[in-house]
Amino acid sequence: ALVAFAGMLPAQNVSEENTDKTPFSIKAYPFRGTYLDSGRHWDKFGGAHPAGVNLGIEFPSMQQRPWQQYLNNPTFGVGLTHMNFENDMVGHMIAMYPYIMLPLIRCNFMEFNIKLAPGLGVVTEHWYTQEDQNPDHYGNYENGPTTDPVFGCYVNAYLTAGANLNIILTRNVKINAEFGYSHMSNGRTFMPNLGANVIYGGLGLITTFNADAEKEPIQFPG
Repeated sequence: ALVAFAGMLPAQNVSEENTDKTPFSIKAYPFRGTYLDSGRHWDKFGGAHPAGVNLGIEFPSMQQRPWQQYLNNPTFGVGLTHMNFENDMVGHMIAMYPYIMLPLIRCNFMEFNIKLAPGLGVVTEHWYTQEDQNPDHYGNYENGPTTDPVFGCYVNAYLTAGANLNIILTRNVKINAEFGYSHMSNGRTFMPNLGANVIYGGLGLITTFNADAEKEPIQFPG
């Protein structure tokens, strides 16, 4: 009996150790896109196509809250995006945001989610950093625009949503593809405020740590 009890101890310790762990993932993927509002103003900047990289750290739900179970155990994350608007006058953008991944399909080899994210972004150039702030010069088609009316201030709202596909290679590694939409503007707090509306696609990798961590789902009444 003592030998049998001793044989159970290592398994019990492993189970308790896995319960104490918290699984998390690190995501990275480059992306490239196009402007939805190109006919309105972006065509005046030479048909630029934005490009950048998305980074994220993600935490899966462990079925410990009623709303997590109601939403089919979504994944939560914090993201960081760098985007190059591919025009010196408009500059670059860095945004940080929380996001949620709502699962639609889950199976042994793939995961398909909807991503929703509100946040804030900072741009390197805006209207008041330009030497020329005459709005009449913006429509100069012959020589190109000489002023930037896209953003009226440094800090802008950043909203993004998209479809996210994960192809599972191993328990710890996934290929990630995302096709989405992002909007950036200051909500007419500072004028001018044409803003940027971008559709983008990207491909990258997700690495998961403590993938063997497990917690007993909590049973809630009703």
